[in-house]
Amino acid sequence: MQTPKASIKSSSGSEGARRVSPRSVSTDTTQKSSSRVARQLKTTSLETNSSPKTRSPKISDRASPRGPVATEKKRVGRVAELETQVSQLEDALRTVKDQLIVSESWKKQAKLDAEESRNELIALTLRLEESQNLLARFSSNEEHDLNNDEAWNSTHSSALTTALLEIDQLKVKLDAAIESEAKQTKEAESAYAEMLKLKENMSETLSHMDEIKNQLENSKCSESHAQALASETLLQLETAKKTMESLKLNSDEHNTIVLELDHSRARIRLLEDIIEKMKTTNLENKAENESKQVINGLQSKLTSLETELHEKSDENEKLKLEIKKMNDLVEESKQDSNILNSGLANVETELREKSDENKKLKLEIKKMNHDFNSLKSNITSLETEVCNKSEENEKLKLEITKADGVVEAVKASKCEVEEELKRLKVQMSQWRKAAEAATAMLCDENSDNNGQMLVDRTWSMGHFSPKKRMNTGSPSSVDTDDDNDDDELIKRKNGNVLKRIGVLWKKPQTK
Repeated sequence: MQTPKASIKSSSGSEGARRVSPRSVSTDTTQKSSSRVARQLKTTSLETNSSPKTRSPKISDRASPRGPVATEKKRVGRVAELETQVSQLEDALRTVKDQLIVSESWKKQAKLDAEESRNELIALTLRLEESQNLLARFSSNEEHDLNNDEAWNSTHSSALTTALLEIDQLKVKLDAAIESEAKQTKEAESAYAEMLKLKENMSETLSHMDEIKNQLENSKCSESHAQALASETLLQLETAKKTMESLKLNSDEHNTIVLELDHSRARIRLLEDIIEKMKTTNLENKAENESKQVINGLQSKLTSLETELHEKSDENEKLKLEIKKMNDLVEESKQDSNILNSGLANVETELREKSDENKKLKLEIKKMNHDFNSLKSNITSLETEVCNKSEENEKLKLEITKADGVVEAVKASKCEVEEELKRLKVQMSQWRKAAEAATAMLCDENSDNNGQMLVDRTWSMGHFSPKKRMNTGSPSSVDTDDDNDDDELIKRKNGNVLKRIGVLWKKPQTK
């Protein structure tokens, strides 16, 4: 009996087709050429499955519809993992933005995140235990499949690590962007709405996954693949913990930046006060200039008085000469001299007062010059500080522009992920339709060939009995030709069915 070997070969062929299909779908989003090559591989794998190696049509027909359903299950599982990771990352971004708005609510949010992570860990452990219990029943004979899956997982994990590193850089840059907090809050609200939509879609996909799991409890999987998935989940959890620690560090850095900004604001206020004082000092300088003008006027008066004194002295000399000549006018001259002496005393007192005032003004001018020099030094230091602050502000503006560009890149990556999800949903619906059509066609053919298959089985069991081997010349040897003809007809029908499935598979992808 050679039917079991043929069935194993046919199932391996169908599993090969299964392995080719998810990679072609994953590369379809990035390169169109790889999608064309994947389609050619699908058609070739289908044609090889229709080769004359499949000697037991019923067993191969049973194994063939499992291919698209199993690939569908794998893809939905990977999509679910990606969406959970995206949701975790977006939750982390939301927590960072909330920290920028209200730094005091960080502890509460950290506790909530820790509780959510614990719940997720518990859920993941429960899922892993269920998967291990289910996968413990099956064999681990598919080494080639495991190598291919591990290669694919390694590429996927590298892409995830790069994405996580980029997101960490975004977090560090977003902590410095204090002026763009309002825009970030609006973007966070829109992202939260998108996340709610994604969660609703995820709930729907999970319900579909539960249905598929109930239908595919007898599907074959390996324990090593489950261990690889477990290791991946553990790595993802470690990365999540690292991101939480980095978020805590970023919060400390944010607090330091806020303190520095407060210090800079206080310095700016001091500068404003100093500028106001400078304005007042300028007014005082104006008063000093006016006082100088008054002093100059007084000095001019003094010079005029001195000239007058010289003139008076000359007159006195003339009067003395005249006194000798005029004794009659002595009394009048004495009176005039007394008047002049009183005037001179008044002038001398005034001169003394003005000299004292000049000394005081000179001292005040010295003090003002000293204060003016100190103010100049303070102004120079303040100008240097203002230049440094302006340079720091320009750097912050450049970092904000960079952060905005990175945020736009993240939005573009989100759009690409959504497009990939839409494509995956379309392909899942196409695969379901193809699987339903194939099962319907196979059920029709099986219903037509039930009687004939029972006869073939009874004949095959009797054909290999020891009595029939001895009787090689019996008339049953004549019936083998008819059986071979029936096998050829069944092979042709199976080939036609597979070709129809391939046509149905290609049509929606070309759209």
